Amino acid sequence: MKELGGQGDIVLLSGVKDSSVAEDRMRCAREVFAQAPGIHELAQEYANWSPVDGKKAMQGWLQTLDHIDGIWSDGSQGVGAVEAYLEAGVPVPPITGGDINAFLKQWKQNGFSAVAVSYPARVGQLGVTTALDVLAGVPVQHHVDIPLKVITNDTLDAYVRMDLPDGFWGDSDPEVVKLMFPQ
Repeated sequence: MKELGGQGDIVLLSGVKDSSVAEDRMRCAREVFAQAPGIHELAQEYANWSPVDGKKAMQGWLQTLDHIDGIWSDGSQGVGAVEAYLEAGVPVPPITGGDINAFLKQWKQNGFSAVAVSYPARVGQLGVTTALDVLAGVPVQHHVDIPLKVITNDTLDAYVRMDLPDGFWGDSDPEVVKLMFPQ
């Protein structure tokens, strides 16, 4: 919204229909967009957090919509949206996405404006270590907050890993990265 100066026509690429995560993210995004009456939602489609489905949706919109000023994507379907733009030879408008390395690499290599919000891969690691603590009789907190990281044009270099696979998540625990990718 800030990148567009509160004005523009946008499309929304959501995750999985009826998933509480996808629906909550879309609801919150729309609440923010409502604060800028100059932002207009042209279309919304569920892309199942799939780059393939995101690409198909974007290809369709590129053919049917006169212009798109911005793309809101709540995950890896943004990878497919960028692919559709690149293949069409059209500049990628400001876009949001997840911290999956494929998106971060596209962003770095093509220089478009974006924001990515992490879905920390370390959540799984924390879940396992917490379960092991419970089994060992170690007291654990009832609620653990893992703050999300917001990746911007200014912080992209701290998260993108050109040397690692596309499926790597930028907000991964450094200790796990060292174990998985020792080189």
